[in-house]
Amino acid sequence: MADAGGRLEEHLRAVLDTPDSALATLARAVLTGTHAALVSGVRSASPEDPARAACATLAEELTTLLSGPPVARSPSPSPLPAPARRHMADPGITPLGELAHAFMADPRVADHLGRSTVAKQADVDTWRALWTACLRLDPAVAGDWRGRACAVRDEHLSGAGAATWLELPGPEHRVLVEPAPALATPGIRETPECPADPSIARAPGGGVGDGLAVLATRVVRIAQVDPATCHALEGLRTSGLHPLDDPRTWSAYRTELTRRLATMATTVAATGEASPAALRAHRLVDEAICSLVHRPPAHPRSWWGGVADRSRRLLEDHVRRARDAGVDTEVKVLEIRPYADLRDYTGNRDIAYRAGDARSGEILACLRTWLRVAGDRLPGRVIYGRD
Repeated sequence: MADAGGRLEEHLRAVLDTPDSALATLARAVLTGTHAALVSGVRSASPEDPARAACATLAEELTTLLSGPPVARSPSPSPLPAPARRHMADPGITPLGELAHAFMADPRVADHLGRSTVAKQADVDTWRALWTACLRLDPAVAGDWRGRACAVRDEHLSGAGAATWLELPGPEHRVLVEPAPALATPGIRETPECPADPSIARAPGGGVGDGLAVLATRVVRIAQVDPATCHALEGLRTSGLHPLDDPRTWSAYRTELTRRLATMATTVAATGEASPAALRAHRLVDEAICSLVHRPPAHPRSWWGGVADRSRRLLEDHVRRARDAGVDTEVKVLEIRPYADLRDYTGNRDIAYRAGDARSGEILACLRTWLRVAGDRLPGRVIYGRD
């Protein structure tokens, strides 16, 4: 079977490497469509699907087949230089497409991007997918690829009008996605001048939870344009990760997040900030924010990791103020450490994610904190890695 697989790859490369051939163009189109279908299917499939790992591997092999330079076949007369050979192998690939394939081949990226792909059929989609993927990476790795993406834009995608922006509220000015006017693609940036979303800001309770309103606005706006974002919110679905590129799923998530914010605001107004009821309500808002995740979950120091960290700090500060006011309460964030160490703090609704040997048995993301308040022990919930 291994020899047969090798011969199949050799035959496919022979077809794909044929210049000026209508059949080669047809074969590439068929394989590209198959690759896109597999990537989409793997992204939306349950982690428990028995064929998911095999389909992900097949999609990865197709990525290599469609993007890599042709293999040398023997005997071979005076091979062409690498750039010319790549051009012959895929005359339609753009500089941004080449960058996307190099991005996916970076092992530092693969650690927190998994088998998902940022190489899309259109440059406009590739640009957004690559930049939003950087929001899930270690800042040093993300900064490297952001610089390379800007260099490609400035060299090959310059001009075509002024930049436009999607703005998010944030503590300081920070660019999350650079604009690409030649692709008619707006950038995304945080700015202190941007207000919270009106529907969130109108939640009852006046100014209560302003920090949470800002966080909620940031996540719902970025999730709407990040094609890889999922939610794992039990209040909407019983289990699993659910992609937000489905408009109905995104709308349901937004509605539930806004409802939880409103419930917290009215509870605080009725019972006071230091009440057990207010702490329970805040924990559910934190859960909604931190249940926005990816496959695999983002690096803890990434932009997404920072959102979760800020949400948890707001909850911990609330618990501290309540304790100072005489409430017997304690909160425990189920942080990135061996799952066995914290298993007693979770319920039976944790999510197992196939993360490979390196992260097997490790907590990958805390979806819901453990909270003790007024004699109740409310279990947490996590995503953990498995083989």
